[in-house]
Amino acid sequence: MARVWLDGWLSTGLSNGDDPTPAAIRARIDKDLAKGWTLMVATAEGVVIGMLATYPGKVDQLFLDPDWKGRGIGKALFPEAKRLMPEGFTLWANTANARAREFYERQGMTLGEIAPRPDKPEQIVAHYRWSPG
Repeated sequence: MARVWLDGWLSTGLSNGDDPTPAAIRARIDKDLAKGWTLMVATAEGVVIGMLATYPGKVDQLFLDPDWKGRGIGKALFPEAKRLMPEGFTLWANTANARAREFYERQGMTLGEIAPRPDKPEQIVAHYRWSPG
């Protein structure tokens, strides 16, 4: 799973060269699960090809194996966020990640504002919201 996260991130072309190692990502996954993350994965032939991680009210991570992008995996995972949070949720997307932003908008998310990321104010992100109905 750490490999899907890292490879998915690197495939965006937005890396600044200071990327975590798979071991650091694995440690973060363990920490976030202990803090209440819900984690779902998509697999093919027993290999993880996609992941969706949520906190109550927030999609925290959605990454796909780069070889599986554009094949409906994200579209299959995203309804799980709506099922888990039927009253709505938010997420942040890197402003330069046009492919992800287009995907979120196709899934019915609404762009709120372009603003600093609350936990890392040096990063400017697109804030999205999904509400039912």
